Amino acid sequence: MWFMVDRTHSGDEYSPTWLANFIHNWPHVSYKTFTRSASEFDPGNGEYIETLLFWAGMPIVWLGLCIVTLLLFSCCLCLKRNQPVSLRKGIIRLRWWIIFTMLLCVITIGVCFYGNALTSNGIDHYVHAIEEANKTMVDIDKNADGAQTEMVSAYNRAEELEDTLPVCTSNTTVQQMARDVKIATVSLRNSVSEVGDKLHGDLVNYLVESSEDVSRYRVLGWSIFIGLLCVDLVLCVAVIFCTGKSIRGGIIFCCILLIIAFTIVWIIAGAELFLLVGLSDFCVNPSRYVIQEAERNNVPDDVVWYYLGCNGTSPFDQTFRETDRQFYDAEDDLRKISMMCPQQDVQVIVSTLEGHFSQYKTDLDQLKIDANCQQLNDDYNLAVSSLCYNSLSGLGYQLLFGAILGMLWLVAICQGTLLASRMGRRKMNYEAEQEDPFLPPRDGSATLERYSARREHQPSTSGMNRRPQSSTSQRGSSIAGQSNITVPEDLPPSYTLAISRDRPNQRRGHQSQQQQAATASADTTNDGGYSAASLV
Repeated sequence: MWFMVDRTHSGDEYSPTWLANFIHNWPHVSYKTFTRSASEFDPGNGEYIETLLFWAGMPIVWLGLCIVTLLLFSCCLCLKRNQPVSLRKGIIRLRWWIIFTMLLCVITIGVCFYGNALTSNGIDHYVHAIEEANKTMVDIDKNADGAQTEMVSAYNRAEELEDTLPVCTSNTTVQQMARDVKIATVSLRNSVSEVGDKLHGDLVNYLVESSEDVSRYRVLGWSIFIGLLCVDLVLCVAVIFCTGKSIRGGIIFCCILLIIAFTIVWIIAGAELFLLVGLSDFCVNPSRYVIQEAERNNVPDDVVWYYLGCNGTSPFDQTFRETDRQFYDAEDDLRKISMMCPQQDVQVIVSTLEGHFSQYKTDLDQLKIDANCQQLNDDYNLAVSSLCYNSLSGLGYQLLFGAILGMLWLVAICQGTLLASRMGRRKMNYEAEQEDPFLPPRDGSATLERYSARREHQPSTSGMNRRPQSSTSQRGSSIAGQSNITVPEDLPPSYTLAISRDRPNQRRGHQSQQQQAATASADTTNDGGYSAASLV
């Protein structure tokens, strides 16, 4: 069975690992009184459970401190929100840091998968070993009950033989042999009963019940842990995708999910630390707990030590030797009775007794095999090694890298929040209406028509009130020459610029016409009396 354990220990005595000794030496403090207690594994003691809860609360306290740190970090971001900061400052570098953090999270999650598999593997081997030990105990009970049943039947037939012999012979020696056979059946039955009483299965039944609880924990814990790790992997991929695509809303949503995952990770770390400390206390001295439970179930100490060590004399050797002597004496007496009394009735009874004794011998030999320490000791060593080598190491991996994953989540939350704040909100361009009174319309002809209509309703002024035409007006006149539109001389510059924006292709296509229109506009200005000479 030793091939089932990753670390081979066949033929070697169990010795606790450095991890078990290291965690066992941690101070065991009650969370109620904050006083140090004994570190011996005793799940039935409430004070010992309080020490385990003390260590289970440490990750929860750390979780609270990290949440306070996140709140302070968020407040600092809010205070710096109105300060003039370049939106592109450090964004690319921050993106790469987030992606690198997520890759580290993926590696950490992979190690957690390995630790979960190692823990589950150790629990499977432990349950298998306990089931094998229970099967051995069931076989012992079965063989002991079968042997006792045969002796009860043999006792009844021996009484019948004792009553029949006076008819066959008056030899007192033969009659004494029949009485010796009857006494031997009682003695043989009591001997087997004594072996069965010493090996009663109360302790094994208790271990079987505990193994069923451990098996349920394996199924439930393994499923939940695998599901959470898969969700964490999906979350890492989502963070990388949103960061690469610069999706601000997705980054904020992923940060919220990271906070939830961060909380769950540290809560699970508290539960794992509770189990790790308790399992380390058990693995430092597992035989002590087994002896303690054996005393509670009234199992003799010599029997317990015989199966734990398997290096001493069996406590059943004397009983089995005495049983063999009585058995052979009874068989010898039956042969003598069969030879000295050939009557048919006596021969039938003797033949029946020999059949019961033969079946008793078969059950007794099987009982000797099952009562040997080798098989139960192998099951015990397999169970202890599976828990204290595989499961303990797996829990250590899960706790260590779960804590690393929690810290990486914290870093990723801070990085994601900082990236979202630096990216800022995307501004949406709203298209203005065509008749907005504060903006010139896109259609230049409509602008000229509306301006001309407004000029018609205004009183005309004399030529002395007319302003000199600027370069902007000249540019508008040139554009009017290109598009055959009459442009008023005192058109505001904003309208002229609006028209120029709507006519970029016409300007590029008619360079010669622009020059002619500019010359005509200059002549018109001179005719109005505003030449350079007149101004001087």
